Amino acid sequence: MLTLATYDQILCDAAKSNIVILLQMKERLLNEGLEQDAKLLIPYLHDKTKGILPRIGSSEVLPGYSYIKGHVGIGGHSRGGGVVAYAYSHKIIDDDDFSGVAFIDPVVLKEDDVPNPVSLQKTKVRALYFNDPQSLCVVHGWPSFGDKFVSCKDIRVNDGAPAGCKHMDVVSSWGKILPICHSNNTQVCMAKARSCIAAAGFGPAIEHSIEVV
Repeated sequence: MLTLATYDQILCDAAKSNIVILLQMKERLLNEGLEQDAKLLIPYLHDKTKGILPRIGSSEVLPGYSYIKGHVGIGGHSRGGGVVAYAYSHKIIDDDDFSGVAFIDPVVLKEDDVPNPVSLQKTKVRALYFNDPQSLCVVHGWPSFGDKFVSCKDIRVNDGAPAGCKHMDVVSSWGKILPICHSNNTQVCMAKARSCIAAAGFGPAIEHSIEVV
């Protein structure tokens, strides 16, 4: 089971220069709930009474803080990235709803989950994929459906995988006890993921020393 704590390192780093809002989706199989999860994104963030963004600065959510409406990015790793890609492909999210989108090794079950071409003229697109040949879950990742986004005006796609890098290298572990990554490239991949998020408009990347054993 993956929890929010699994992503503690990369999210804490991003939160040093941004307000980070997490949407915890239900734990599902890849063939479950893609549309339902995609339809949760906009109301979770923007609903006038229950959404998170309209309440930033209130006594309920981050009192004293604020955000720039035209400078809000969205992103996701693994199935989270697949949900965001699905949302754009099915017009649940439109161009300019967010200033940037970051796909970090996004995954869908099959190519049909992102069937419609996406053309974004105002939204920056940043994608990082590892294309781990030993991982079944990335068979239908960015290399499979990324051609749906080629007409986007400002798009940068990077293969982030050094030798031995795996799909889960961008996250931490369960309570820092069980390692998700068994390669020696975890810190390299986390740094690339942070840069991808920053380049999508979430704020400057945090400098980290990287030691590869």
